[in-house]
Amino acid sequence: MKLLQLVLALFSFLLSSLPLAAQIPSDSLAELMITRIQGFINTANYDSASACGYELLAYARRHKLPLYEASAWSSLGIVAYNTNRVEDALAQFDSALYIRRRYLGDHDQEVLGTLSNIAAVLLGLKGDPDAALERLEELERICIGRKDGCAENFLGNLYNNIGNAHADRGNYELAEQSYLKSLAIRSKYPKDPRYKLASLLNNLGSLKIETGHLASAQDYLLRSEALYQEWNGGKASFDQITNWMNLGTIADFENRFSDAKALFRRALQVGKTMADDQYLEFGSLNYNLGAVLSQEDSLDAAETHYLTAIEFWKTNFGFHPDQTAAILGLGLIATKRGQYEAALIHFREAELLDETNYPPQHPRRANTYKTIGNFYDNRGDRVQARAYYLKQLKAAGMDEVRAAALRTARPSYLLLAGLTDLGKLHYDEYRQHHDTAQLAAALRVFALGDSVLNHLREIRQTFAEQKELLRDARRLAEWAMQAEIARFGLHTERAFARSEQNRAFNLYSKFREDAAVRYEGVPDSLTSKYRSLQYEIARAESLLRDMPPSDVGYIPASAHCAELRQGLAAVKTQLARFDQYYKFRFGVPVASVQDVQQKILLPGEVMAQYFVGDSALFIFVLSKDRYDIQVIPNDFQLDAKVKTLWRGITAYYSAAHQDSVLWENALNDYESNALELYHQLVAPLKLRPVDSIIVIVPDGALWLLPFDALLTSVPDLRGEFGAYPYFLNQHRTSFAYSATLLREASRPRGQVLNKTLLACAPFDQAYAVKDPSAKRKFGHLPESGWEVREAQRLLGGEVLLGPKATKRVFLSQLLPYKTLLFSTHGQAGERGFVAFFPEKDKTSEQNLLYIEEVYDLQINADLVIFSACETALGKSEPGEGLISIARAFTYAGARGIVTTLWSVNDFSNSRITVAICKHLKAGLSAQQAVCYAKRAWLESPSSEAGHPWFWAGVVGVGVLR
Repeated sequence: MKLLQLVLALFSFLLSSLPLAAQIPSDSLAELMITRIQGFINTANYDSASACGYELLAYARRHKLPLYEASAWSSLGIVAYNTNRVEDALAQFDSALYIRRRYLGDHDQEVLGTLSNIAAVLLGLKGDPDAALERLEELERICIGRKDGCAENFLGNLYNNIGNAHADRGNYELAEQSYLKSLAIRSKYPKDPRYKLASLLNNLGSLKIETGHLASAQDYLLRSEALYQEWNGGKASFDQITNWMNLGTIADFENRFSDAKALFRRALQVGKTMADDQYLEFGSLNYNLGAVLSQEDSLDAAETHYLTAIEFWKTNFGFHPDQTAAILGLGLIATKRGQYEAALIHFREAELLDETNYPPQHPRRANTYKTIGNFYDNRGDRVQARAYYLKQLKAAGMDEVRAAALRTARPSYLLLAGLTDLGKLHYDEYRQHHDTAQLAAALRVFALGDSVLNHLREIRQTFAEQKELLRDARRLAEWAMQAEIARFGLHTERAFARSEQNRAFNLYSKFREDAAVRYEGVPDSLTSKYRSLQYEIARAESLLRDMPPSDVGYIPASAHCAELRQGLAAVKTQLARFDQYYKFRFGVPVASVQDVQQKILLPGEVMAQYFVGDSALFIFVLSKDRYDIQVIPNDFQLDAKVKTLWRGITAYYSAAHQDSVLWENALNDYESNALELYHQLVAPLKLRPVDSIIVIVPDGALWLLPFDALLTSVPDLRGEFGAYPYFLNQHRTSFAYSATLLREASRPRGQVLNKTLLACAPFDQAYAVKDPSAKRKFGHLPESGWEVREAQRLLGGEVLLGPKATKRVFLSQLLPYKTLLFSTHGQAGERGFVAFFPEKDKTSEQNLLYIEEVYDLQINADLVIFSACETALGKSEPGEGLISIARAFTYAGARGIVTTLWSVNDFSNSRITVAICKHLKAGLSAQQAVCYAKRAWLESPSSEAGHPWFWAGVVGVGVLR
């Protein structure tokens, strides 16, 4: 098990920059010494800083300069802090505090700054967050109670340190509130040293790691990294090292082990270079590197790093928060080696440390209990496993959930993992002993897991965070479906409902949220505020993404985004007070089997919904008169076969150098996998001749699979592609994100669209030749002009060609059109886009329509046709599908999409698109139009034209009737 590491960058008042009291004279030599000390500390030259500090101390005493003496003690305290000498640091800060209180009074800001440093030592070195928080909250009260107030700069540091203390105690919500207060204050000081904002963003990133919000964490950390680079001119700093550690932790969590290892090794190497083995985070650096090496099964090297980390922490801290994780790591290494007794010794040591140093409800204790529970579970000792899973649930907030309504409880995501493990344990007991009581217990646990999952979905605010939670929910869904099928048989409707709940949640969530705020019991003012905040957040985050950290407006913009998100959270809390709103918004009434059979499918249509689990592939097959479930062991390397087939179709035509060897290899990859995947994925559907239309709801890698190009049998004549036995020849196919989305998108719209077609061809050949600026980023598409003109001739409407096809013009005109057609360049990826004609007063980036921008649009079109490359491709998110341009248009409101799976051939794709328009003109559905257009292409006299690369990448998604 991988444990998340929280790496906090503490702010200290390194040396006070406040003026000395008026009655105390300044001294130019003392000021020079302070400047030198500051420089030595900034470059981690602690020996020189210490020597200069003692020199200043002697000078100040000799010349009776008490406040310079206090500065000397303070600088020596900072050196002691950074070299892990806890008691020395406390004693030296106490000496500075005594002098400053005597001459400046209890409420002077230099006194408060010294108290803050003492709190930092208590938190960062002594590991006593309770004592630190007590000091810090006293400081906050003093500051608020001062008649003249406190410098906001001071409060910015103070709230950061309060956030650190709350985070160490596991109070993550309070920690985030404190960090955001600090961020709001920092926004008022754009000329402040950039490392302060960088460190604050680092802390926010650390917090998001600890709470499992990896996308938000990475966003904060990458911004922090850019600020560190700017501040230090590309040179490394200590806080930047913690940034690398946090980024490495994310990479480790996402199984990007080579990235994680590189980041951890870089951090360790730079840390040792700057401060030898006395660097404060030396232990955590070794721990993180050990964790990655253990994942790669480099057990000896991992063990060495773990032991080094543990010894460092014992010597310098007594106890460190990461110490337990390293001991657990040793236990996991022993387990891999088969040394189970040694593993138990390590696990019990970690358990004792946690129970000694953390309160009963704490995520680190929950992590430890989970690790030990998994150990016993894998060893077959289910009695001990159950005991530790129950401990995990208590540490993760189970008692809190039982004592309060789920809408007010704040359960940890570890609670969901614990319920999944416990439910699976009961299910395994049932499978082994056929004890129906164990099966009933499993179902009860999974039902509670459902309740926790629904609540956890609603306390996350961002699209990315919802995606992460959906990944966490997949394992719960898989084992709950296994249990439900065991209890109720292969026709249980519960399993289908669960599969629906765990796919395209964000798409459906958007519909539910938009509809819920229209509930008549919610005041118009609150509804208006909700929508306004959604819009403002989207715009503010888009602006921030494009703003370099060096921009003077970057800090205020960051704070503004944080304030808006807090505001939206407050509005959601207000909305949740309306019981009917809460029920409508959060009830998630997904499509049932009856809905599919009675409201969604037409006669002759079959829905095949796939759920790809770790242990099994579930296929739900529904028609007007049929419902059954196929459960197939997932032991045939599904992902690898899909990728190999995809490569077999595209490798030859996308290669810079084509030869006969590449052709044969690619053809072998395609033919063998196309036939095998047909028998594994489609043959189990047992389709009948009357089942003419197949609505496929894919999952995971299946979103990349061109089902139409699967082979139902071995081709009679190899290479005669037009005569291949494609699945396309037997049935018409379309894709859907979920049955629920299909149901909702099929409902009548309130508005009437009075215009037929808006078609864009920014890179038509004629305009590209006339205006060289059109080639600035993209080459011309020779067929695009002909394609959109033919579409206009068939369907009517308006065409935007060349310089008229700008992003600005398109966005201003799109609302009243039934059909949108893009004949342009596109690109896959998390920042996928479609390209428009470049306006001269815009940057290259501003002429592209990115995925994140599309999410904020209102699209009314019944059909969007992408005659562009890779518009269906993107990052695969379990349950959500591919996060692509096509999906973004669905999110924005488009009912149906015709999109592309790979870089399509310009000539063939334009002909297929025009054929689709011909069939639409003739009154056929979009689903029929796509299928018949591809079949017509296969009738081409050229045998090579029948190769799937030319036609199989065109697919339809959504409502295509």
